[in-house]
Amino acid sequence: MIYQAEVFTRACAELGIRHLSAKTGRPEGKGKIERWFATFQNEFLPELSLHPVQTLEALNERLWAWIEEAYHVRTHSETGEPPAERFLRDLERRTVPPERLQRVFLWREDRQVDKTGVIQFAGNRYQAPAGTEHAQRAPEVELRYHPLRLEELEVWREGRFAGKARPLDLYRSRLDRVARAHEPAAPKRTGLPYLELLLHRHEERKRQALSPLQLHRPEPGKEGEPRV
Repeated sequence: MIYQAEVFTRACAELGIRHLSAKTGRPEGKGKIERWFATFQNEFLPELSLHPVQTLEALNERLWAWIEEAYHVRTHSETGEPPAERFLRDLERRTVPPERLQRVFLWREDRQVDKTGVIQFAGNRYQAPAGTEHAQRAPEVELRYHPLRLEELEVWREGRFAGKARPLDLYRSRLDRVARAHEPAAPKRTGLPYLELLLHRHEERKRQALSPLQLHRPEPGKEGEPRV
């Protein structure tokens, strides 16, 4: 499961997040997230099946449109207020730069660098950054990568970033076991375009004001950021 995955556990540790799991047979500790999943499955997924999309970017656009235009503005039956208002009220947020988030969720594997400075990984050959090779033995390095973008490999040695590996023979750009799970379903063009209408309204609202729930906001006063 994703909440027990090594990538998730390591990311929580690096970001200073404490992961608390609900005990078996104790639904009180996870009832709200289970209810959210039910709402997501009953409202968003049926609309998406009527108008499937072909890219992750298009999926994320429609998901955020549904969250911010429908779910976050609807009064919650238990709290008595919309989720967006509750989230923003008296909340001290700890923001993390998107670049750091991308790095902490990278997959990691150990490999050896041969005497010519070449790394073998996933059926591909890469030239290691200068200084990682060793004349006497094959040094071990840690590769950090996105499983769907094998053309980019970060090389780390003894906990320090050594540079990026340069592809020499790139036969695979994605890990096969991960790529199969991301194959798009055959499109079906039926039903009312509910998500498209939400997306249009969401894009129109973003033209007038920034989203209050964006992951990272530049410091006020910088270029492109309005002063308040």
